Amino acid sequence: MKKIKSQMKRYTALLLFLIVGLTSFAQVSFHADAPRVVEMDESFRIVFISNADPSSFEPPAINGFDILAGPTSSRMSSTQIINGKRSESFEVSYTYILQAKTTGKFTISAATIIVDGKRYTSQPVSIEVVKASGEKKGDGSSSANSIGSNDILLRLSLSKTRVVKGEPLVATLKLYTKVPISGFEDVKFPSFNGFWSQELETPQNIEFVRENVNGTIYNAAVLRRYNLIPQQTGQIQIDPSELVCIVQIRNQSTTPRSVFDDFFSDYQTVRKRISAPSSRINVDPLPSGAPSSFNGAVGEFRMQASFTRDTLNTNEALSLIIKINGTGNINLVEAPKVEFPADFEQYDVKTSGNKEFEYPLIPRGPGQFVIAPVEFSYYDIAKRKYVTLKSGDLKVKVGGEAGGGKSYSGQMLPAGVNKQAVRSLGDDVRYIKTGASGLSKGNPMFFGTFSYLLSLLLIFTAWFMARRILDKHIERNRDVAGVKNRKAEKVAKGRLKIAEGLLKQNIYSAFYEELYKALLGYASDKFSLSPADLSREKIKDALSVAGIEESVTSEFMELMDSCEYARYAPDSAEGEMENNYKKAMKLITSLEGRKSGKSGVKMRGALLLIFLLTALSLQSAETPDHRELWNSGNEKYIQGEFASALENYLKIEEMGYSSSQLTYNIGNTYFKLGENGKAILYFERTLKLDPSDGDAERNLALAKEYTLDKIESVPEFILTTWIREAGYVFSSNGWAMLSLVFAALFALIMLLFRYATTSRIRKTSFITGVVVLLFAVVSVLFAWNQKSDFTTHDTAIIMKPVSSVKSSPDNSGKTLFILHEGTKVKLLEQIGGWQRVELPDGRQGWIMSVDIEII
Repeated sequence: MKKIKSQMKRYTALLLFLIVGLTSFAQVSFHADAPRVVEMDESFRIVFISNADPSSFEPPAINGFDILAGPTSSRMSSTQIINGKRSESFEVSYTYILQAKTTGKFTISAATIIVDGKRYTSQPVSIEVVKASGEKKGDGSSSANSIGSNDILLRLSLSKTRVVKGEPLVATLKLYTKVPISGFEDVKFPSFNGFWSQELETPQNIEFVRENVNGTIYNAAVLRRYNLIPQQTGQIQIDPSELVCIVQIRNQSTTPRSVFDDFFSDYQTVRKRISAPSSRINVDPLPSGAPSSFNGAVGEFRMQASFTRDTLNTNEALSLIIKINGTGNINLVEAPKVEFPADFEQYDVKTSGNKEFEYPLIPRGPGQFVIAPVEFSYYDIAKRKYVTLKSGDLKVKVGGEAGGGKSYSGQMLPAGVNKQAVRSLGDDVRYIKTGASGLSKGNPMFFGTFSYLLSLLLIFTAWFMARRILDKHIERNRDVAGVKNRKAEKVAKGRLKIAEGLLKQNIYSAFYEELYKALLGYASDKFSLSPADLSREKIKDALSVAGIEESVTSEFMELMDSCEYARYAPDSAEGEMENNYKKAMKLITSLEGRKSGKSGVKMRGALLLIFLLTALSLQSAETPDHRELWNSGNEKYIQGEFASALENYLKIEEMGYSSSQLTYNIGNTYFKLGENGKAILYFERTLKLDPSDGDAERNLALAKEYTLDKIESVPEFILTTWIREAGYVFSSNGWAMLSLVFAALFALIMLLFRYATTSRIRKTSFITGVVVLLFAVVSVLFAWNQKSDFTTHDTAIIMKPVSSVKSSPDNSGKTLFILHEGTKVKLLEQIGGWQRVELPDGRQGWIMSVDIEII
């Protein structure tokens, strides 16, 4: 027996070894890696890679390219041991270095290897060769100014630009770049108003591949891919999308570079904002004459319909299953309408993600039933006509009542059975907020915070600085000598430009004449010297008074002497002319830098101050831990695990974070758990944070339908209602942001009023400014009112199923009335553990503090 067992173990081990060997043998892969597009005369690699050791390699036929090197073979193997598990990998590669010589599209045929006597062939590779652009790409050594408008592109491509209503199309957002990108900021993806949209591709790791764009090679990467289905006709515009690309570039140096510079290069971060322009799609209406069974399906579909069983007894359950599949707007396909006999009790249709519709049924009477064919109509895009699918007759046989009960005819109802209206089961709270959580610590109201006040200060500072700059600009333009001083460099370099042209033409006398005029004119304009004072001594004195170093002054005077001498002397060498030109350009640039250095420092200081103030205004957002709790809570809610979802939401609240989205989701979760009082409490808190939240208002009304107390409110003045509803159009934060916008607009209008050139513009700007100021004041009042209401804790919700309201703050008081869970009361005063409350109808009384929770 032991011998048999040992043999069985050996056979089992041998069998496992053979299985592993066969599996590894079946997993041999051989493929080619090469760029899809290259430039002419560009050298590139094509690599053939195998995960097994071949006995031979048959190279491909390479036409259209020069082979600079190859094939060069290399082998690499690695072994890993993780948690006691050993894994090995092996790779053999054959590399060619090719150079493209002519433009066009070329195909490199397949290569072949032989492993253990079996042949494996790679796929052919297609490579497009385009003309060289003459630009140096991707080395990271360019300066910020060299990142041109065509170096980084953002494009939204559409599979179709003309469709019919309901016809799907694909939108792809891609990034094209010729410079290295290290990250992204401020990403604004396109909004698809007028479309039903679904993300098809959201890559977590952006992968770049080469692409040819109008003859230029870019590294392209897909950022998002969407499936769009238009829901309206006409021309629909897709709003622009934008993002900020972060590029790490190496500063250029004017000094000669050494071999060590590559190890100690000075890099800086450059942010480049790019945007994809808006796109337009023409959506044609569907043709008239749609069948009655058409419910908006567009594409090409197939339908199957059948009962889960065709024979059953009375009062047993069955289902009609209708499956619809195909291509088109299948996500929006609705359940077909089916007419069932009166003897069939119907329940809500259940829909699964693959468009399988289940119609639960219970026949209440016996008989042979025939269901009329199910019809489903769609608009066929290719055929440009409506197509109706029919299932055929659906038959089911219903016998007597299960368990031997009394049966009855399918046409007559037994005595005592009353027809009743079908109760609507679709009334539920609106869905949770799954987008941005908006979490913040402390007071979530923006109005009156340090950031809000700092924003107002920045607007006032910007207005004050703009006014000072404009006043100074007007004053400077009145100073003729000052204008000449500021334009001295521009005029001198204009003349030097002419001198440069004469230098290239090797016109000796005219070159020095123009160079002399440039130096003389610069001195006249920069130091306010009249033509009569343009003597050598006057210019030297002016340079000295301006604080110019003696060496620079001497160099300037020597260059003037050289120019004056050269005007009357014979022609000198061309190299001397070029040296004098460079020396003149360097002197003027140096003198201009010494004159404007202080103002540049002041400007940089002002910009640094504004940057620091802006940075201080930024508030810390939620940490990854809170985002993880938020996302986990949403996932648990979606899966129906409401208790776990509530636990995550309450953890966020315990950490001191709050937002209207958080309180809204907590209210929804409490409602799902049947804790109606808590649900009402958190919906009320949501409306305190954001009175404009229509979903919270609707959910609160639904939750109140489950309360027992019906209290008539005292009517308020109609004007008060109008003002309150107007203030609830936006949240407090929304009104605060509007007030800042109106404040900035008012500042701009006041600048226009001050510097307007006509009385008509001044009058118009004054009236407009008054209106804008009025809107700003109204925005401030509404924001302040909502914040005041949020910080005033004078309302509460009854938390106990039954609470007694007493006539005095003690148990010996007379019971005035009874309140139930979910009723809202107003708090008037507190004595000990009792609160005096007031109902909306004006009645008052005392209730224990433990029975309520303040909103």
